[in-house]
Amino acid sequence: MLREVIQLQERAVSQLVDKLNGGKRIITFKSPTGSGKTYMMADLMDRILQSSDNLVFLVSTLSKGELAKQNYEKFCQYREQGRFANLDPYLI
Repeated sequence: MLREVIQLQERAVSQLVDKLNGGKRIITFKSPTGSGKTYMMADLMDRILQSSDNLVFLVSTLSKGELAKQNYEKFCQYREQGRFANLDPYLI
């Protein structure tokens, strides 16, 4: 089951990258709670940064809670685990 979820996540990110490479400028990504959106967005950003280091991603949240900090900590955790080497997260 876990392998199937990982494959779905990888396929979703690949489809987003294909859309961007195809010239799509605005993309909306929706996924249910617990589906790995933070992981998929880290993967997407990392894949894009592999081909261009002249980009900056801003990840914002409308929440007044801890969501921004949680995202930042997750991005840092992924990098510490040796994943997504192109990410260099900062918390503002």
